[in-house]
Amino acid sequence: MSTAQRKLLTRSATMASRVAIYESADGLDVESTEQYEVFRRRVLFEDVVLVTYHREMGWPFVLAHAFIAFVFFFIGGTIFAANASSTAAAIFAALGMPSLALILFRVALKVDVVTVFGRRSKATIRFPWRKRRAREAYGRICARVRQVQQQVGVENREPDVAPQPAPPEEMPPLPPRPILSTVNLP
Repeated sequence: MSTAQRKLLTRSATMASRVAIYESADGLDVESTEQYEVFRRRVLFEDVVLVTYHREMGWPFVLAHAFIAFVFFFIGGTIFAANASSTAAAIFAALGMPSLALILFRVALKVDVVTVFGRRSKATIRFPWRKRRAREAYGRICARVRQVQQQVGVENREPDVAPQPAPPEEMPPLPPRPILSTVNLP
């Protein structure tokens, strides 16, 4: 499959991997690079069982930036408490401010996640900053899945089976009940 037939939906990177997700004619292609190994998965539109859209915090991002901010604020506080140069304390405090701002942005905006569950595979598409693009991708994926699954349903539809005859309105009589006698019981 050539790259001209695929459309890039998103790219994301973590500390150990990079993920690129493409939309092709028959499904979603997920290319994941972890260290020096490349993994490729596909979620075919005809195999999709569920598509979800939700928001998550992304706790590793928040905790990493909280640690960075804490280190710089701690160093700045230590310099200030030692009655050393207040300029140096302000510089270290200023170095911690971008991490604090990123934490506040993440808490306020969160990460939009579109997850596509197939029968055998899953594609997770993360949108940390572009919220409208996440909603558009969710709508486009849902529409494409619906279209492909309707086409597959029409192609694989079984021929109409002759209708079953209706049961008679009057039920046949039941067999007679056996008479239980208590005469010969021990």
